Amino acid sequence: MGATTALTTTTCTKGVEELCLGTYCDEEGIDCVPPPPADPACEGKPDGCYHGPHHDYTCSSGLETLCLSGSYCDDEGTKCVNPADAWCAGKRDGCYTAHSGLGFYTCRAGAGMLCPQDWVCGPGGVNAECVEP
Repeated sequence: MGATTALTTTTCTKGVEELCLGTYCDEEGIDCVPPPPADPACEGKPDGCYHGPHHDYTCSSGLETLCLSGSYCDDEGTKCVNPADAWCAGKRDGCYTAHSGLGFYTCRAGAGMLCPQDWVCGPGGVNAECVEP
């Protein structure tokens, strides 16, 4: 089979016209076919979280989603986790210096959020936020 063309709301003729919702028409525009694999990184892999050479990523139904900057795969290999969430366990709300030279992070109700690169903790104690220097 040759290349496919994305025609998600067009019709292909297969004797009788039919609507190809969420699929593609084949190269000849005759048959509705499933979409080609979207991401080679996930081709043939079961759903889960994987370590890549430059970043961790998840695969879901053949589609790759990068873990957010600073995030990595959990121990079970099922999802991306934010290291700041673990750092916030048992801490009160506020802004803190991150481990391993990752900058700073905030804690709110036990959930962590890494500050953007090169940002710092602003004033405010428990209400401190990430701010541009």
